[in-house]
Amino acid sequence: MTNPRFLKTFDEHGNVSRIIETDASFFDKSKYLIYIGKAGDGKEIDVVRLEKGTWDIMDTIIPKVLKYVPGCIVEIGMGESTTIFADHAYQAGVALYSCDLEMGGMFKVFDRPLFENHVCFIGR
Repeated sequence: MTNPRFLKTFDEHGNVSRIIETDASFFDKSKYLIYIGKAGDGKEIDVVRLEKGTWDIMDTIIPKVLKYVPGCIVEIGMGESTTIFADHAYQAGVALYSCDLEMGGMFKVFDRPLFENHVCFIGR
């Protein structure tokens, strides 16, 4: 491995619980968004690397938002992202409201609502 970097994880007492060796490219901020913080259980450290320009960011953030913010999802501009919003809304049991000037936006991903609680507003 060229130019190795090491990530340390700590237990609740501040002791190193493990060391993870990774390539220096793991931290390339021009290609990735890096989140290092407490994991969902609050005991371990979570390291998430999301590739810029992909939908990974939405797949990571949407479940966290839905966990702490009650209510529906409102999307402005339908397209590829609509399928991701619909999947998370369906799994969480919340409504998805999408709006755009035309059904499916510029990507034409779908031509009707994606599940029972998906409401589409089309027009100006």
